[in-house]
Amino acid sequence: MKQDKALNILEIVFGLIGVIMLVIGVIVFVNGINKKNTYKTTEAVISEIESYRGSDGERHYTVYVTYRVPGTSKLHETEIGYYSSSMDEGDTIEVMYNPENPKEIVALNGYWIAAGILTLMGVVFSAVGGAMFIAEVKKNKKMKTLLESGQYIMAKIESINLNCNYSVNGRHPYNIICNYYDDYKDVTYIYKSDNLWFDPEEIISSRGIEELKVYVDRSNPNKYYVDTSVLESKVVDLT
Repeated sequence: MKQDKALNILEIVFGLIGVIMLVIGVIVFVNGINKKNTYKTTEAVISEIESYRGSDGERHYTVYVTYRVPGTSKLHETEIGYYSSSMDEGDTIEVMYNPENPKEIVALNGYWIAAGILTLMGVVFSAVGGAMFIAEVKKNKKMKTLLESGQYIMAKIESINLNCNYSVNGRHPYNIICNYYDDYKDVTYIYKSDNLWFDPEEIISSRGIEELKVYVDRSNPNKYYVDTSVLESKVVDLT
């Protein structure tokens, strides 16, 4: 199904974004360490904080600082590419400058914050993509094991529900609810199918389908798989 492919693509995208962010985060961190080892420290005064709204409507800030390289009288002014809500004009902050090019400065706090944010987001995206992938692998493994066992019961279709707790591309999947009465144990078992990305009601009605195969692990009733393959289209369009 197209939605299944969309989910697979989503898993890959989340994983790739996570890995890219982690790599960039590590690069930023290592770059900060290198600058800390090669750059010199001096104090700078925040001379101006310029604010403006970007095309996204969010407010952005550019911070300008003035500083002198120790042992010289020349005053330098430049932006630091970093802003914190705790900053005010006139505040003194510590910056690091390139001894070979004093106009090139960095605020290490900005490096650590950027590296931390990128790393954290990378971990989150990787975890989400990985969790989706692992869940898919486990689901497929369980389905394969149950199908290979060949042990199934015929469960009566009870209802068709729209799964509003889940969506892909703005669409919600359907679940078929089935029940099976075990007269030996005098227990009724209720089963739910995996997500279906089409409304099965018309197919069920037109084909007079009243029951579905449910493959069950006899040693663990919680492990089951509702076989909905009978609902797949039997029409091959050759036009």
